[in-house]
Amino acid sequence: MNTHPTTAPNTRSPRPAVAAVVLGTVALLTSPVVVGGALGVIGLVLGPFAARTARWTGAGRGMALTGTVLSALAVVAAAVTAVFAVWFADLTRDCYEYREVGQWTQCVQQQFDRR
Repeated sequence: MNTHPTTAPNTRSPRPAVAAVVLGTVALLTSPVVVGGALGVIGLVLGPFAARTARWTGAGRGMALTGTVLSALAVVAAAVTAVFAVWFADLTRDCYEYREVGQWTQCVQQQFDRR
């Protein structure tokens, strides 16, 4: 009979790591509408926190790292989207007077042809 106490496996759920992955995924999916950038910033805070927690609990390190990377990608994608939107709006600012889609499309095409 074994009289030595055995340690129970870690059954604690890596909640911060799961939250980091979910937040990073949602942030990346919503980054084209720039909302993902804000969620990505939150994920960039939560990811390293989850990694530190994983160091203590022994669970969730990979998920924490994945969440951090996804969040960073979301921030970059949202920034690129915002820069593109500002560039496009500046390029086509003369076309905003048109109310019909056909006229607006023709104006935008002319603006691109000038470049």
